[in-house]
Amino acid sequence: MSAQNHLFLRFLKALREGVSDNSNDFHNFVFSNSVGRTVASRHVVIRDFIEKNHSIIFFSDLRSPKVHSILENKSTACVFYSKRAEFQIRASTISQILKDKALVDSYWESVPNPARKSYLTVKSPSSKSNERTDGLPKNFNSFEKATCSKGKARQNFCVIENVITELDLLTLSPRGHSRAKFTFEKNSVQMNWLVP
Repeated sequence: MSAQNHLFLRFLKALREGVSDNSNDFHNFVFSNSVGRTVASRHVVIRDFIEKNHSIIFFSDLRSPKVHSILENKSTACVFYSKRAEFQIRASTISQILKDKALVDSYWESVPNPARKSYLTVKSPSSKSNERTDGLPKNFNSFEKATCSKGKARQNFCVIENVITELDLLTLSPRGHSRAKFTFEKNSVQMNWLVP
């Protein structure tokens, strides 16, 4: 197997494991997008990786500023890093909010009931508050309420698909670092070695 194929297979394995193992370093990543004239970055959780079109999936609140920013500018970036594996993945991506209701519903079903309350805040994420708050309605502290409010939570839930257009893979090693760029075209992947 060529070194470039090995590196690409390592990338595929890293994201597969990130999806399936929440203790894996690749389970969380930094998602960046432009907001006006600035760049906003935040940690998010990988929820799925679709190999056939090289898409990274994560969930968000539909009212979030990042969703509005994606609608204005679809060019984004996803950065993964594992200190243990000494492996960095930088992906240039085109992001979109999934509209297929059946598909979004299937992702929603994977969200545990206690986590669904995250989508029930009174105000949209990033709204200013006069006091420290989790954003939930007052006296909202029971599992039953989270279950009863599923409909409202589902309305605020969205799935963001990030299709990779270019990968920059970096491996660190005492024997020598290596770095490669993979560019995704319609029916092929072009690879170039880079100086680390």
